[in-house]
Amino acid sequence: MTQPEFGFVVRSRNEERHIGYAIQSILDTFGKKTPIVIVDNDSTDETLKVVQLFPRKFYDINVINIPDTVYTPGRALNAGVMYMTQRDVKFTGILSSHCKITQTDPKSISKTLDENGCFAVLGCQIPIYRGKKVTPRYVWTNFLSEERVKNPLEINNPEGRFFFHNAFSFIRTDVWQELPFDENLSGKEDRYWAAALVELGMHFVFDPNLRCHHFWTPNGATWSCIG
Repeated sequence: MTQPEFGFVVRSRNEERHIGYAIQSILDTFGKKTPIVIVDNDSTDETLKVVQLFPRKFYDINVINIPDTVYTPGRALNAGVMYMTQRDVKFTGILSSHCKITQTDPKSISKTLDENGCFAVLGCQIPIYRGKKVTPRYVWTNFLSEERVKNPLEINNPEGRFFFHNAFSFIRTDVWQELPFDENLSGKEDRYWAAALVELGMHFVFDPNLRCHHFWTPNGATWSCIG
């Protein structure tokens, strides 16, 4: 059996409103047989009922739960990517359950990730507040470049920290096997992971031609300031 080139990790917690859009956008752009693993964090709403609208009879979708008592972003990501290693997936896409892919090019992603020393591709996120596109401010200004950028730095950060964001990204699964995400961090595990790999002489790429809508949620960390 041919092994899939792409698989997706979707983290969720009480995302009944948006997760169906996230899943459907993956299927529409990468194909109905794309492996998807939902890494849920003790959802108490109908998130998992929405996932069941995509039955395993027709779609390659599985669910893993990370209990709230032990949840960290890094632990959830590692559980999801570990699942992809078991499926022998070459490239793992990471998509927030309140994001919807609107523009992508799998061939372009593959070509970039096959570059010598490239470990990840970061896509462009467009903030959507209750259906309205809002002015990109704060964290969103990091997605304003119209050109491909190698190892982009976080804008307005005096420390010169590399900007990588796991709401919409693609990583080489084999690189993750060598260096998983830090499970002890409560946030910014994506930035620290990218920085560690850059220090090892590797690189990642921001590609503005890969685009998603990032929907507002009341408890979303990225949405602490509405543009």
